[in-house]
Amino acid sequence: MSAAATQRKTFALSMKYILYASPEKLFDALTKESLISEWCDGGGKMEPKVDGNFELFDGWVKGKVVVFDPKKKFFHTPGNRENGTKKRPLRW
Repeated sequence: MSAAATQRKTFALSMKYILYASPEKLFDALTKESLISEWCDGGGKMEPKVDGNFELFDGWVKGKVVVFDPKKKFFHTPGNRENGTKKRPLRW
């Protein structure tokens, strides 16, 4: 295989959703394991603290919590990035 054929291309992905819930209910749905299993196929894990583990969809999405402000915001690093791309925190 040629060098050109093995080069990886990168791209950015941005999505926006309208969620019909209060910010508090959305925060709870993303951070409480008992609620994550209600909407996330495969369930998830959340350690609600800085350096805690975060996982959704049976491990397909995972990372580490880097910011946690109860009922306001949390950021986590994206997981499953084995190709050396820069890991920018995902913000909720």
